[in-house]
This record gives sequence, structure tokens and C-alpha cells, in this order.
Amino acid sequence: MKAIIVNDFLKPEIMECMDAPEPIPSSNEDLINVTSIGVNFGDIERLVNNNFGSHGFPLIPGVEVAGYLENGERVVAFLTSGGYAQKVCARKDNIF
Repeated sequence: MKAIIVNDFLKPEIMECMDAPEPIPSSNEDLINVTSIGVNFGDIERLVNNNFGSHGFPLIPGVEVAGYLENGERVVAFLTSGGYAQKVCARKDNIF
């Protein structure tokens, strides 16, 4: 799987697309095959102002995704991070 990975606080123009392990959902999560991501001011603000809260590095940013579940159902989801990837796990109560 490919993902945009951040290894340190940086300028957003130097994010790297790299290989990442495929996420494994827990019992309260579903795996989403991502087809679209939201890139918004909040993501960039977190990158340039060292504001990732409890997230460590390496980090896959992104809090909004759209895609489909394994059963083909189309969904959108809100995350705490990880959206800039081909696949992501999201809490079932944050999937719509």
C-alpha cells in the first residue's frame, strides 16, 4: 500500500509517498479502500505548526476520506490521522 508519510515537522511541500504496511482493523473498526481524501487547512496547520497532539512519527496525516468497504458499500469517514493512504481503518461510529 502507498501512503503519504511524515517523519518530522516540516513544510508540506516535502511530504513523501512511500510504501506502508496495510492496516488491520480492530473489532470496532472497518477497513476502507480509499478513493478520495480531504486536504484541508487543518492538515497543513498541523504539519507546519508542530501540532500533532499525541501522534508520533512516522505519521500518515489526513482526517477525511471517502471510499468503499470490502462489501462494496460506499462510505465517508472521519479519522484522527492516517487518511493520506490507499487503505485506512476507521472506527465504525465515524463511518457514514
